[in-house]
Amino acid sequence: MRRMVVDMDGWTLDDLKFFDDGPTKRSDDISYRDDYTGSRVRKAISYYGGHCVQSVEGMGLKTDLARIDAFMKSIRDVRKPQQPSTVTAPTSGTGRTPADRLRDLQALRDQGLITPAEYEQKRAVIVGAL
Repeated sequence: MRRMVVDMDGWTLDDLKFFDDGPTKRSDDISYRDDYTGSRVRKAISYYGGHCVQSVEGMGLKTDLARIDAFMKSIRDVRKPQQPSTVTAPTSGTGRTPADRLRDLQALRDQGLITPAEYEQKRAVIVGAL
């Protein structure tokens, strides 16, 4: 594993790790950037095998780090067989938990994209469905 810090077009590469998993090599990196939209984070995973590279990145505001981490944990090397999932699906038809929906709703209110009255109305619908 190797760690380095460099600057790339306004993004600061904070952590770069290399893993040797037998025939598959993997790198993970995380970068940060501050701009007019706020503090942003970018995480990436790359799998290297022979002449094939699979790369995925998640990007968003630093306040979205938990969602980015959850997304990145769901990424796997497509050449490896997938284990059967034991996770139960959320009860709503949206594929998201009520807690996720409430967090999103609060973020919309905090950003001024919906009014407090709209927030309370939608919140009541989500809570009422529990």
